[in-house]
Amino acid sequence: MLIHIEDEFESTILHLHVGDSISPRLAELSQMCKQRVQVPESPKSITELKLQTASFAARYGSPLCVLPLTAEEVVAYLLNELLMGNPAGLQLEREYRTAYPLSTTTLREVLLLVGVEDSENPNLLLEGPAVQLLEALKGRADPPAASRLYVHFTRQMLSRERSASQNKKDIFLHGSGWGR
Repeated sequence: MLIHIEDEFESTILHLHVGDSISPRLAELSQMCKQRVQVPESPKSITELKLQTASFAARYGSPLCVLPLTAEEVVAYLLNELLMGNPAGLQLEREYRTAYPLSTTTLREVLLLVGVEDSENPNLLLEGPAVQLLEALKGRADPPAASRLYVHFTRQMLSRERSASQNKKDIFLHGSGWGR
């Protein structure tokens, strides 16, 4: 859908595929993009994916980076990386406009839409403690809501950061009288 919409605005769409394999359907869709690049190194985490994307985006000025992370993947990032004190993946949002169009869509909804049975195991970046936490929270927490909260919080934080840096003023205190 993104390709068809952006094509109307004469945007240059680059398909960056991170990983060594690509599904036939995605390969077919990527043919509609003006540029295609495949980075064979598969990321081991969502943070690594975001850092690879930021590194590649640096070659293109100020692109809009669109990541197809589902609600569970965004929540896994939040749980695994941010709560464990590793905000390195936020570099992508800090440096480039970033969109997560599937961030409020569950993995189950995506799989049903593309006709993949539940028994099939898609290649996702959900691993480690985040999977256990997501499983423990099942039925008690809503991944789309948590994902929406993360995206909203990140936008607000970066907006404040940008406005603070634009309004930043040097403050000098006169030292006379200090130390008396």
